[in-house]
Formats: sequence, C-alpha cells, structure tokens
Amino acid sequence: MLKKETLNTLWSVIEPLQKCGVIAEEEVEEIRHLLMTPVNAEECITETNPLADLQMFTLQRTARFLDRTVKGVYDLVASGDLEMIKLGHHTCRITCESIRRFIESHRVKPARES
Repeated sequence: MLKKETLNTLWSVIEPLQKCGVIAEEEVEEIRHLLMTPVNAEECITETNPLADLQMFTLQRTARFLDRTVKGVYDLVASGDLEMIKLGHHTCRITCESIRRFIESHRVKPARES
C-alpha cells in the first residue's frame, strides 16, 4: 500500500494538472479510485497488524476528496453514509474504509443496451 507521503506527493502533482486541463476530471476520478482501493483488501489487514488499513482523514480532507463542504461531510455522517471516529473534544476523523464503502454504494451501474 502507498505511504501517506507518497499519496500527498501524487495529489500535489495531479491537482494542478487537472486545473490546467492536462488531466480530465474523469481521469482524476479513476486515479482516486485506484489509489483508494487496495489490490486485495484481505492483504491490507493481517493478523499481525489488524490496523494496517486504518488510514484516517480529517473532515476537511474528506470534503476536498468528495468535492463537498465540511457541513456536507457532517450530513453524510448524520445520514449514516460515512462513519466518523471521535478522537477528542474537537478531533474527528473519517476512515478510508468508510469512504470506500460510500463510493462503492453510490457507484452508478451502466445501463444495458437493449
């Protein structure tokens, strides 16, 4: 699995390229999906380290990733679409797995041609 620093570096390159029109929005979405989906989810969580896949994001970063506002992320948590972990009085995080489940549950299946 990619390190957090590697993902940050990739996004620091991808976002400006998208803004300049070098990379299309559809390509960015595909890259996001590829980076957020492990090749084999069972390989990410092992008996020796059950928290290996427990990457967490701030509400602000989750909002940027999902192209929503922070209030929109809170709304998704309130509706049960995202799982929030409260780490302190003012500290909350959204797990990577929760974001994956949200994306997968809202994926639109292509219509079959008749």
